[in-house]
Amino acid sequence: MLGGLNYQAGSASVTVGFAHPYATFHEYGTKRMARRGMLMANPDNGTLGHDDQAEVLKIINHWLSVTPGS
Repeated sequence: MLGGLNYQAGSASVTVGFAHPYATFHEYGTKRMARRGMLMANPDNGTLGHDDQAEVLKIINHWLSVTPGS
């Protein structure tokens, strides 16, 4: 299912999601299945896990440090 992880980048935001509609059940859980959280640490407020936050900031800092034409 992680192979279906995709994103759509805009000029001021990025939307991340899964290709499979049933990924929602894994992210949030159901009455019969415990939450398996693949993307968010807390799906109720949409926060990423600590390691994922660090990775996103690392990527952003890399792109901000790249000078045009280099």
